[in-house]
Amino acid sequence: MLSFETLEALTIQEVPADFFKQLVVRQSGVYAEANDLALNSPSWRAPEGAMVEPHIRRALFENEFRLAAKNAQLDHDDMRHAGDNCGYGMVRAGKLAISTHHIGGPNHFVRACKSRKQNAAVNKFLDQLALDEILIEPIPQLDEAGIVYAHLLHGRIIEKRGDKEFSQDFLRFAFPDADLRRYTKNYSVLEILQKY
Repeated sequence: MLSFETLEALTIQEVPADFFKQLVVRQSGVYAEANDLALNSPSWRAPEGAMVEPHIRRALFENEFRLAAKNAQLDHDDMRHAGDNCGYGMVRAGKLAISTHHIGGPNHFVRACKSRKQNAAVNKFLDQLALDEILIEPIPQLDEAGIVYAHLLHGRIIEKRGDKEFSQDFLRFAFPDADLRRYTKNYSVLEILQKY
Protein backbone atom coordinates (compact mmCIF):
# COMPACT_ATOMS: atom_id res chain seq x y z
CA MET A 1 0.00 0.00 0.00
CA LEU A 2 1.31 3.42 -0.86
CA SER A 3 1.94 5.52 2.16
CA PHE A 4 0.92 9.09 2.90
CA GLU A 5 4.55 10.13 2.62
CA THR A 6 4.97 8.55 -0.81
CA LEU A 7 2.08 10.41 -2.46
CA GLU A 8 3.05 13.58 -0.65
CA ALA A 9 6.66 13.17 -1.79
CA LEU A 10 5.50 12.57 -5.36
CA THR A 11 3.45 15.78 -5.24
CA ILE A 12 6.35 17.84 -3.88
CA GLN A 13 8.74 16.30 -6.41
CA GLU A 14 6.51 16.85 -9.46
CA VAL A 15 4.50 20.02 -8.77
CA PRO A 16 6.45 23.27 -8.48
CA ALA A 17 5.58 25.18 -5.31
CA ASP A 18 4.86 28.27 -7.43
CA PHE A 19 1.88 26.49 -9.02
CA PHE A 20 0.20 25.96 -5.64
CA LYS A 21 1.29 29.38 -4.32
CA GLN A 22 -0.38 31.24 -7.18
CA LEU A 23 -3.64 29.39 -6.65
CA VAL A 24 -3.61 29.98 -2.89
CA VAL A 25 -2.84 33.69 -3.32
CA ARG A 26 -5.38 34.23 -6.10
CA GLN A 27 -8.29 32.11 -4.82
CA SER A 28 -9.95 34.81 -2.69
CA GLY A 29 -9.62 37.39 -5.49
CA VAL A 30 -11.06 35.00 -8.04
CA TYR A 31 -13.98 34.23 -5.72
CA ALA A 32 -14.57 37.94 -5.05
CA GLU A 33 -14.68 38.55 -8.82
CA ALA A 34 -17.19 35.69 -9.22
CA ASN A 35 -19.32 37.18 -6.46
CA ASP A 36 -19.24 40.60 -8.10
CA LEU A 37 -20.12 39.25 -11.55
CA ALA A 38 -22.95 37.12 -10.17
CA LEU A 39 -24.55 39.49 -7.71
CA ASN A 40 -24.04 42.84 -9.48
CA SER A 41 -25.17 41.86 -12.95
CA PRO A 42 -27.77 44.06 -14.65
CA SER A 43 -29.05 40.91 -16.41
CA TRP A 44 -30.54 39.24 -13.34
CA ARG A 45 -31.48 39.74 -9.73
CA ALA A 46 -30.07 38.31 -6.49
CA PRO A 47 -31.78 34.86 -6.65
CA GLU A 48 -30.36 34.19 -10.12
CA GLY A 49 -27.00 35.62 -9.07
CA ALA A 50 -26.80 33.26 -6.09
CA MET A 51 -27.55 30.35 -8.43
CA VAL A 52 -24.84 31.21 -10.98
CA GLU A 53 -22.11 32.30 -8.56
CA PRO A 54 -20.63 28.78 -8.04
CA HIS A 55 -20.54 28.27 -11.82
CA ILE A 56 -18.74 31.57 -12.37
CA ARG A 57 -16.38 30.71 -9.50
CA ARG A 58 -15.58 27.40 -11.19
CA ALA A 59 -14.97 29.03 -14.59
CA LEU A 60 -12.74 31.78 -13.22
CA PHE A 61 -10.74 29.32 -11.11
CA GLU A 62 -10.33 27.05 -14.16
CA ASN A 63 -8.71 30.02 -15.92
CA GLU A 64 -6.46 30.68 -12.91
CA PHE A 65 -5.50 26.97 -12.96
CA ARG A 66 -4.42 27.43 -16.59
CA LEU A 67 -2.44 30.60 -15.78
CA ALA A 68 -0.75 28.98 -12.76
CA ALA A 69 0.32 26.06 -14.95
CA LYS A 70 1.76 28.43 -17.56
CA ASN A 71 3.64 30.45 -14.91
CA ALA A 72 5.05 27.24 -13.39
CA GLN A 73 6.03 26.01 -16.88
CA LEU A 74 3.67 23.04 -16.73
CA ASP A 75 1.68 21.67 -19.66
CA HIS A 76 -2.02 22.49 -19.69
CA ASP A 77 -4.52 20.97 -22.12
CA ASP A 78 -8.09 22.09 -22.65
CA MET A 79 -10.16 18.91 -22.65
CA ARG A 80 -13.81 18.00 -23.32
CA HIS A 81 -15.86 15.55 -21.29
CA ALA A 82 -16.94 12.38 -23.08
CA GLY A 83 -20.52 13.71 -23.34
CA ASP A 84 -19.10 16.87 -24.97
CA ASN A 85 -21.20 18.90 -22.53
CA CYS A 86 -18.44 20.73 -20.68
CA GLY A 87 -14.79 21.58 -20.94
CA TYR A 88 -12.09 21.18 -18.32
CA GLY A 89 -8.36 21.61 -18.02
CA MET A 90 -5.70 18.99 -17.42
CA VAL A 91 -2.26 19.94 -16.13
CA ARG A 92 0.70 17.62 -16.48
CA ALA A 93 3.34 17.90 -13.78
CA GLY A 94 5.79 15.06 -14.35
CA LYS A 95 3.97 11.84 -13.47
CA LEU A 96 0.89 13.72 -12.26
CA ALA A 97 -2.15 14.50 -14.38
CA ILE A 98 -4.23 17.08 -12.48
CA SER A 99 -7.76 18.34 -13.06
CA THR A 100 -9.49 20.94 -10.91
CA HIS A 101 -12.98 20.72 -9.43
CA HIS A 102 -15.29 23.11 -7.59
CA ILE A 103 -17.04 21.17 -4.82
CA GLY A 104 -19.32 21.96 -1.87
CA GLY A 105 -16.91 21.07 0.93
CA PRO A 106 -13.35 19.83 1.52
CA ASN A 107 -14.52 16.26 2.04
CA HIS A 108 -17.07 16.22 -0.79
CA PHE A 109 -16.36 14.01 -3.77
CA VAL A 110 -16.59 15.09 -7.41
CA ARG A 111 -19.51 13.82 -9.43
CA ALA A 112 -18.67 10.70 -11.38
CA CYS A 113 -18.75 10.89 -15.17
CA LYS A 114 -17.24 8.81 -17.95
CA SER A 115 -14.25 11.13 -18.51
CA ARG A 116 -13.35 11.30 -14.81
CA LYS A 117 -13.68 7.50 -14.50
CA GLN A 118 -11.39 7.06 -17.49
CA ASN A 119 -8.85 9.46 -15.99
CA ALA A 120 -9.01 7.78 -12.57
CA ALA A 121 -8.49 4.28 -14.00
CA VAL A 122 -4.71 4.87 -14.00
CA ASN A 123 -4.82 4.93 -10.17
CA LYS A 124 -5.84 1.26 -9.84
CA PHE A 125 -2.73 0.38 -7.85
CA LEU A 126 -2.87 3.27 -5.35
CA ASP A 127 -4.85 1.55 -2.63
CA GLN A 128 -4.30 -2.15 -3.23
CA LEU A 129 -2.70 -4.23 -0.52
CA ALA A 130 -1.58 -7.72 -1.46
CA LEU A 131 1.15 -10.18 -0.69
CA ASP A 132 3.61 -10.38 -3.56
CA GLU A 133 3.76 -14.18 -3.23
CA ILE A 134 0.11 -14.63 -4.26
CA LEU A 135 0.18 -12.28 -7.24
CA ILE A 136 0.52 -13.45 -10.81
CA GLU A 137 1.98 -10.02 -11.64
CA PRO A 138 3.41 -7.62 -9.09
CA ILE A 139 1.46 -4.45 -8.39
CA PRO A 140 3.17 -1.47 -10.00
CA GLN A 141 5.14 0.73 -7.67
CA LEU A 142 4.60 4.46 -7.63
CA ASP A 143 8.04 5.17 -9.08
CA GLU A 144 7.20 2.86 -12.01
CA ALA A 145 3.84 4.49 -12.73
CA GLY A 146 3.46 6.32 -16.00
CA ILE A 147 0.71 8.64 -14.78
CA VAL A 148 -1.00 9.23 -11.45
CA TYR A 149 -4.27 11.19 -11.57
CA ALA A 150 -5.03 13.87 -8.97
CA HIS A 151 -7.81 16.36 -8.25
CA LEU A 152 -7.21 19.93 -7.19
CA LEU A 153 -10.37 20.65 -5.19
CA HIS A 154 -11.57 24.14 -4.40
CA GLY A 155 -14.63 25.78 -2.95
CA ARG A 156 -16.12 27.89 -0.21
CA ILE A 157 -17.92 26.86 2.95
CA ILE A 158 -20.54 29.34 4.13
CA GLU A 159 -21.73 29.06 7.71
CA LYS A 160 -24.64 31.05 9.14
CA ARG A 161 -24.46 32.13 12.76
CA GLY A 162 -27.45 34.19 13.79
CA ASP A 163 -27.87 36.97 11.28
CA LYS A 164 -24.31 36.78 9.99
CA GLU A 165 -22.62 34.63 7.35
CA PHE A 166 -19.02 33.50 7.61
CA SER A 167 -17.17 32.01 4.68
CA GLN A 168 -13.98 30.01 4.44
CA ASP A 169 -12.28 28.99 1.20
CA PHE A 170 -10.55 25.64 0.89
CA LEU A 171 -8.00 24.20 -1.52
CA ARG A 172 -7.23 20.47 -1.41
CA PHE A 173 -5.08 18.07 -3.44
CA ALA A 174 -6.58 14.58 -3.61
CA PHE A 175 -5.95 11.24 -5.27
CA PRO A 176 -9.11 9.37 -6.31
CA ASP A 177 -9.24 5.62 -6.39
CA ALA A 178 -9.58 3.90 -9.77
CA ASP A 179 -13.35 3.48 -9.39
CA LEU A 180 -13.86 7.17 -8.57
CA ARG A 181 -15.67 6.33 -5.32
CA ARG A 182 -13.37 7.79 -2.68
CA TYR A 183 -10.09 9.57 -2.20
CA THR A 184 -7.04 7.49 -1.37
CA LYS A 185 -5.53 10.67 0.10
CA ASN A 186 -6.92 14.19 0.44
CA TYR A 187 -4.34 16.83 1.46
CA SER A 188 -4.61 20.50 2.34
CA VAL A 189 -2.63 22.50 -0.23
CA LEU A 190 -1.49 24.82 2.55
CA GLU A 191 -0.02 21.85 4.44
CA ILE A 192 1.73 20.63 1.29
CA LEU A 193 3.23 24.09 0.71
CA GLN A 194 4.74 24.05 4.21
CA LYS A 195 6.77 20.97 3.27
CA TYR A 196 8.55 22.44 0.22
